Amino acid sequence: MTFYSLIKIQLGFSTMLMSHIIFSTPYITIIILPKLYSLSENTIDAARDLGASEIQIFKNIIYPEIIGTVATGGLIAFTLSVDDFLISFFTTGQGFNNLSILITSLARRGIKPIINAISSILFFVILSLLFIINKCVGIKKLTADTEI
Repeated sequence: MTFYSLIKIQLGFSTMLMSHIIFSTPYITIIILPKLYSLSENTIDAARDLGASEIQIFKNIIYPEIIGTVATGGLIAFTLSVDDFLISFFTTGQGFNNLSILITSLARRGIKPIINAISSILFFVILSLLFIINKCVGIKKLTADTEI
């Protein structure tokens, strides 16, 4: 919050988004880096020897190998962002609320059925994302990528 005050940025959606990205980046990096380090340098060198460009190497070799860890990192970042009330509260301005701020403000007035409904919807959204990732990536590929 002090940083945004120093550079005179008005608090709002953009400051909250930047704060969540800055907060989530180390977690995603810790998840993806071990998989990148485990990639075979010989495969990448062979692709270069066969004339593949850097974009082709990334698209055809690196990306298929790390897609599971990228999906895992994305889900963890999403979960951390939804859960982290303090970052949202201190980096949003007036007139903008996200889900964690809304649930906290509703809970201060007493637990109402709408809080349970919001929690259920959020649970099913995350569960649906897991099923979609499982269908697109495959559970064997996803679990093989996350092993350290």
